[in-house]
Amino acid sequence: MKKYGEDELSTIWELVDVELQKNFSDTTRQLWFGDLSLVYIDDSRAILMGNSEFKRNIIEKRYLGVIEDAFEAVLGFRVNVSLRLSSEQNSSTYGTTGDTAASIYDAENRTGSDSSINFDNDKNTEKSIIPDSVNVIINKDGAGINAGGSIKLDPHATMSFSDEREPDDFMYRSEYTFENFVVGNSNKFAHAACTAVANNPGAAYNPLFIYGQSGLGKTHLMYAVTNRIQKRNPRINIIYIKGEDFTNQLIEAIAKKSTAAFRDRYRNADVLLIDDVQFIAGKESTQEEFFHTFNALYENQKQIILTSDRPPKDIKTLEERLRTRFEWGLLADIQPPDMELRAAIIKQKIENLGVEVPSEVVAMLSEKLKGSIRQIEGAIKRLGALSFLSGEPITAELAARSLSDIISGDVPLRSKIDRVLEVVSTKYGVSKEDLLGKKRNKEVAMARHIAIYLLRKKTDMSLPAIGTEFGRDHTTILSSCGVVEREIAENPAFAVEINDLFNKISF
Repeated sequence: MKKYGEDELSTIWELVDVELQKNFSDTTRQLWFGDLSLVYIDDSRAILMGNSEFKRNIIEKRYLGVIEDAFEAVLGFRVNVSLRLSSEQNSSTYGTTGDTAASIYDAENRTGSDSSINFDNDKNTEKSIIPDSVNVIINKDGAGINAGGSIKLDPHATMSFSDEREPDDFMYRSEYTFENFVVGNSNKFAHAACTAVANNPGAAYNPLFIYGQSGLGKTHLMYAVTNRIQKRNPRINIIYIKGEDFTNQLIEAIAKKSTAAFRDRYRNADVLLIDDVQFIAGKESTQEEFFHTFNALYENQKQIILTSDRPPKDIKTLEERLRTRFEWGLLADIQPPDMELRAAIIKQKIENLGVEVPSEVVAMLSEKLKGSIRQIEGAIKRLGALSFLSGEPITAELAARSLSDIISGDVPLRSKIDRVLEVVSTKYGVSKEDLLGKKRNKEVAMARHIAIYLLRKKTDMSLPAIGTEFGRDHTTILSSCGVVEREIAENPAFAVEINDLFNKISF
């Protein structure tokens, strides 16, 4: 029976996390699995340690099978996964490894207030548990922030939070800086703009609007701005929030008749950062409130930074008065990395992992890994972990074998078509036969539209060629693409869903 030491346990869990990235958004993954650690594993079982009974119950109910699938993908055999809770006392020793899980404060009291949340809908689950926002004021020596960027309770730190729940480290990430942001042709304009804003907030480029597809570094730049501003002025009032959470907070404030407090919170910010601002589009009350918040901050020369997956002109249901204000300052786009930037990113990630990778492997990965920066980072982590666990040196052959599911290459068109159909079929519970067939009920028809749209975007297939695959003419294929494009423009949540599918399909 294979026994794993502490370093190997950590590496295995990192590798499992890479597998989980294929099935969950970053928000969901961090929310439910971010505080788990692997404390024991043998050839039949694995034990994970967490700090919340509330989360454990949800994981066991909804996600245990997916976690076991991820372990199987890493180890090559299936294990039964169980979850244990840490306590303030020493945890039990598992098996015969002699490893003891670290004693961790049980955070149940912090999550207990969320126990009434309805989990009947997965979409509600993701957005309901996330703390609404965090307003951080940190003393001059930086007390209160540990090396990993999470907030810890230090009696010498001065902090104020915008709601009663303690923040998680998603809300403040000190590890994201300008110094470790890799600059290339595709992002240098956005990087320069953010640097200027960080050096002179409220004056240079206000508002700053950064746009680009998921996983290209928009959020990294937002945190880099925040870190530099905070370093220069530790007591500055910075608020970072997701666009969807801004809407949810407003709805709650209206219901509780506390809109005055809501307005005071945001209109007293020195720096307001809203990630994925496209989510407020189409929501009349939210846009009205944000319009006045924007005006108040702008008139007082407070810095506003916004990110989106598209430029303001392409957010179809955004009010014109907001669109024009978003365009008052500077628009900066981030494009997918070119080969040169991919090589630089790969070298940085390799250096961070402390592994040796031959130059020919770096060159191969730079050519083949054509997805987002997030995908590149996950691939390097996986490669390093597999090398560590197997004892094999990193070679081109190991890279090709271990990353075969994401490396771009000369993949046959048939395989690309099958991959798109497989992803859509799994996501929407519609068989491949129905996707290609004649059924016209709402669920099947929409899944078919999405499959057609993704084939159009992810392959070089012409409209007639896609039509042949689906037994339809090219005008019908064009119409299907139009259906999806209109829904993307009008429904931000749908746009995120399609973007996730797009990133999940790798050839």
